[in-house]
Amino acid sequence: MAIRAAEFGLPAAIGVGEQRYREVAQARVLELDPPRQILRVIR
Repeated sequence: MAIRAAEFGLPAAIGVGEQRYREVAQARVLELDPPRQILRVIR
């Protein structure tokens, strides 16, 4: 997936861990800011 995201120039959160993945998977709205290394659940 990391390769595909890079090919298309899409930001990706790779290797966030099992607990964080579960939180993100249930979220409806996220903030993803790769330069600042922010992955935040909004809703």
